[in-house]
Amino acid sequence: MDYSTYDIADFAADEYFVSWVLRPDEESDGFWSHWQEAHPGNDKLLHEARLLVLLMNSRRFRVEEGRKEQLWQNIQRQAFSANPDPGETSRQNRVETRGKVRSPYSFWYKVAATLVMATGLFYTVYNFLDHDGRVITENSRGKKSIIYLPDGTKVWLNAESRITYPSAFKDLDVREVSLEGEAFFDVTENKDKPFIVKTSRLHLKVLGTAFNVKSYSNENTIETTLVRGKVMIEVQDTGDGPVANSMVLKENEQAVYSTVLNQLSLSQVQAESVVTWREGKLVFVNKPFAEIETELERWYGVEIITQDKTGGDCRFTTSIENEPITKILELFRATSDVTYEINDNTITLKGNICP
Repeated sequence: MDYSTYDIADFAADEYFVSWVLRPDEESDGFWSHWQEAHPGNDKLLHEARLLVLLMNSRRFRVEEGRKEQLWQNIQRQAFSANPDPGETSRQNRVETRGKVRSPYSFWYKVAATLVMATGLFYTVYNFLDHDGRVITENSRGKKSIIYLPDGTKVWLNAESRITYPSAFKDLDVREVSLEGEAFFDVTENKDKPFIVKTSRLHLKVLGTAFNVKSYSNENTIETTLVRGKVMIEVQDTGDGPVANSMVLKENEQAVYSTVLNQLSLSQVQAESVVTWREGKLVFVNKPFAEIETELERWYGVEIITQDKTGGDCRFTTSIENEPITKILELFRATSDVTYEINDNTITLKGNICP
């Protein structure tokens, strides 16, 4: 398939492209990363096509009922009056070089995509763009996502997290993104354009590496854990006292910045155990219950009310892998004097937290 001739609507109608955007896997990651490297001038086009696919498949895409009816009538009118080019039918049923079959509905999907842009409904992209044209992706409680930056960098974004980045890096000297919350970055190497992650108090500079950043506004620490490569950490001066020392992280090192003490500390860790959340697994090693409670609230999108106000310092070691919240609650009930009640998304824990 010659994707070099595609426009935005073509990409949004292509089954293989849509599948990659919504359900990426190792094969599609490899194919589209290679395609981007071979066609560097199409970064902006590919990025905009990804936004269109996300827009058309997002719950954030909302149109007034009257507008929906008008759009649907337009789609029907154009679909049944339009004549695809003579080769369209054969292309729809052709097995492509990747072994994928083009969907027979792709022509109508392209009509819908074209109409979404032509009728001005692209204004809803502002749910994804700020006023400076920077893309915003934000996860609520209980939601995690994988996104791709314009340079091919892959980002796992955790629950209650938000990342902001330019719609294209092509004309910029650096690749700069802002993070609130937690994310794992697998950065595409580009020696000419350093990659910078900005948090509330830290700037992290890399070239090509893999690392985890945890920077929630309601926590007193910012954690950076390096899996591969090197990361330079720079503390930003806020006028609250002497600036803490900057440092360079090596593999399996974790830097923890205290926003209270304005200090950086360094420790050795098993980095892979820190980033297991990407795979749907939480690991707690001697963690205070207060921290576990916060993680569970983010992970499952619930609110936990604990009647034992002194139990937050009790420490637990456990791992959770794609478990329902009830199984976790049963674990606490079995190891401590706790009972629980569930009312919609609110969980009330009664009894003593400490075993």
